[in-house]
Amino acid sequence: MMPPEDSHSSQLSQFLHRHRPVPPPALGDLETQIMGQVLREAQTSKGQRVWLWGLLSLLLVGSGGLVMTQLLRPQALTASELSELDLYVAERWESLFSTAEESMPTTVFSSSLD
Repeated sequence: MMPPEDSHSSQLSQFLHRHRPVPPPALGDLETQIMGQVLREAQTSKGQRVWLWGLLSLLLVGSGGLVMTQLLRPQALTASELSELDLYVAERWESLFSTAEESMPTTVFSSSLD
């Protein structure tokens, strides 16, 4: 429900209606200009968004990699752990070659051509 109009308000409204300016004539190709500008803006903003998303994803992957390298970093070994590791590697190395020598055949080819 609208409030009742007072005389001052109605006089002001009538004055504004009588003295309102005439709008300028519309340009014939104004719609084409507006649509062209909208398309240019859409392409520019889309290119900027792609660049921004690429930068953000690169930063996210980089920071994730940095965090993972810090979390997965091996702890420093003590002297006794290092010597134990050294012995383990040496034993495995020796067993690898001793097993290979034992299983190698003495003759690789048979001479059936004679």
